[in-house]
Amino acid sequence: ITAVIGLGVWQVINGVVNSRDRVNELAEQFDGLQRAMLLLERDIMQVVNRPARDIYGDFQPALSSRDDDFSLVLTRQGWRNPLGIRRSGLQRVGWEYTGSELRRRYWPMVDQGQEDDSRDVLLLEGVKRLEVRFLDSNRSWQPQWPTDEVMAGLTPGSRPDVPLPLGMEVTLEHERFGTLVRTFALPDFDPAVAQGALNQANQAASEAEEESTEEEGTTELALGAEAFARQILRRDYDEDKEENLMVDSLDEFWAANAAVLPLDDNGVAEVQIDDLGGRLNLNDLVGANGQVDPTVRDRFVQLFAALGITAVSVDSLVDWIDPNDQTVTAYGAEDGQYLMAEQGYRAANQPFTTVTELRLIEGMTEEIYRALRPHVTALPVNGAGINVNTATAMVIRSLHEELTDAQAASILEKREEERFENLQDFMALPEFAGLGLKSVGLGLQTRFFEVASRITYDNRVVNMVSTVFRTPEGEVQTVHRDTGQKNRITKEPFTISEG
Repeated sequence: ITAVIGLGVWQVINGVVNSRDRVNELAEQFDGLQRAMLLLERDIMQVVNRPARDIYGDFQPALSSRDDDFSLVLTRQGWRNPLGIRRSGLQRVGWEYTGSELRRRYWPMVDQGQEDDSRDVLLLEGVKRLEVRFLDSNRSWQPQWPTDEVMAGLTPGSRPDVPLPLGMEVTLEHERFGTLVRTFALPDFDPAVAQGALNQANQAASEAEEESTEEEGTTELALGAEAFARQILRRDYDEDKEENLMVDSLDEFWAANAAVLPLDDNGVAEVQIDDLGGRLNLNDLVGANGQVDPTVRDRFVQLFAALGITAVSVDSLVDWIDPNDQTVTAYGAEDGQYLMAEQGYRAANQPFTTVTELRLIEGMTEEIYRALRPHVTALPVNGAGINVNTATAMVIRSLHEELTDAQAASILEKREEERFENLQDFMALPEFAGLGLKSVGLGLQTRFFEVASRITYDNRVVNMVSTVFRTPEGEVQTVHRDTGQKNRITKEPFTISEG
């Protein structure tokens, strides 16, 4: 009898143990599925139209499904770098389906050196199918990206001018969890359209001057916070238009405070809009024709001098952007210098996508990078101009080599008392007397902004920084998103009550 009872107890215990093991196995697989989909969401949400250079130095499209080894390859931003090591916030990522496994590979350098230094991670087993399709500008789904038509027009090895799709759909079939379908809307910014709009606006301004002799749920909340900021910027535009005074300044509501929006269950959304118009645009150094802009170059030289930067040459910035492999001067840097680094890489030979790429420039240190960062930006177009109502003191100093810290501080004090509502008043300041200051590239409006969002909800915190563009007609478009930045909410909070 004892033996029978013991056998029964053993069977019960064994059944419990087996059930527990099966539950644990199921939980591990489900956790793996969730992790894989979360990583995929982050990669796609932070995609940027930044072509990569491979180990041969040839350009590859920013986003592609045509790689022989990967179902999807893309360039994303948002790669955190808290230690400030020598790399940018960009990352090249490949998603591979092996027939039963889903794997993610990434490259520490977007523009690779002569060796493949990629790192591979197994994310999920038991995958039966992975399909990706892409929504084109005609709202039609395409099975491949770039499309056949676009591929036919590309020159092998040259920098591909391929727009991102409007959206993507990912279908994953798992042997245990069935079929999952996720759709993603990509940022709606079109750099070609934006550049055309800015060119027209700049031409109109020039003509006028001449005539007058002058986490999923939490992530969705972050996207909602971004949409809230876009509405604020649109309202600001409408108010300026109603007053017939298109001026952006730091005393306006969008710039003065961080908005705090209470959520249900003690959650909170914090939203801060930061101006990018008062900074020097790195990409203005080289024009669309591939030639160096002498006025912009002088301003960068003067900015470096004002900040006491001697270890980095402005010519190295030019070489990072210009399309050739020849240094502009003996102080520049191209592939030859960068390939000799401990972890070799190449010059981008294309515009900056993010300011964090400065960390890769020859001679750059973390100290220099942090000194530069508040005064520069990396906009996807040329000619957005410097907003004199939001420019930092160092940017003011960069306008002329003879300007001093005291003069820049005096100009900011006057601006704080009363903003400049026409450029002539700014140019007539006594601090500029006798300098022959050029008004080229100066203005009163901001076209690009950063929207910093921090969502605290259900014991989770999600940070997101979105770069947005406000068109000359007031429409606000998202350029790209970055979830790798923290501690960006710095302004005095202003709580917005419901209703």
